[in-house]
Amino acid sequence: LTQIHIPEGVQIIFGAFHWCANLRSITIPDSVTYIAGSFDGCTSLEEVILGNGLVEAGNFTFRDCKSLKNIVLPEKVQVIGDSAFSGCDALETLTAGSALKTIHQDAFHDCGKLYHFDISKDNPYLFSEDGVIYQRDPFTLVRIPPAYKGKLKVLDGVTKVEWYAGFGCESITEIVLPDTVTEISHHAFDGCKNLVSIQMPAELVLINGQAFYECEKLQSIVIPGKVERIESLAFSGCTGLKKI
Repeated sequence: LTQIHIPEGVQIIFGAFHWCANLRSITIPDSVTYIAGSFDGCTSLEEVILGNGLVEAGNFTFRDCKSLKNIVLPEKVQVIGDSAFSGCDALETLTAGSALKTIHQDAFHDCGKLYHFDISKDNPYLFSEDGVIYQRDPFTLVRIPPAYKGKLKVLDGVTKVEWYAGFGCESITEIVLPDTVTEISHHAFDGCKNLVSIQMPAELVLINGQAFYECEKLQSIVIPGKVERIESLAFSGCTGLKKI
């Protein structure tokens, strides 16, 4: 089985083509509104045409689709589920429309070549800048593409770094957070193995658990005076840390 064209009228696809390792192309009709676990482990899948009726790409939808390089989500998609694209280690770009508002944890885990997110300018919830996803209200850093390289200067006015925002971004070397950030969430920069320097915001109050877990090359940290709480394992595995 190398190619599938789902007939019009089907509304939900759940786990239907799990580990169809030879599947290369899939066309989904406009009648389908929800998919989850549908193409998990389809390691040869290269082409995906999603219908305009799709609202949610649920958990594990394209997990371990190791030949998928680009994905365009239809305009109505609101949710990207947990691990929806995890293990898609050839994926380079993702484009989403004006309805997307929720990206679950681990959605892009082990997507080491993913360098750019493109969100429609008409989206009232999220937007992308330099390939990075932000939430408009409250102004939040949502997701950094895993293959982002070098220095990241987070936009002025951001108040929060979301869960898993920079998880596994192994090519980031420097992060500058604006002084408006008050919270760095769980696993925010977990696994940023080449992060050498981070500028902490003056208004920071909370550093959540495992926020900088295994940032092995991080050498020094300046904790701002307004910080009230640093949670468990926030800097665990930072083996190069010499000065706090």
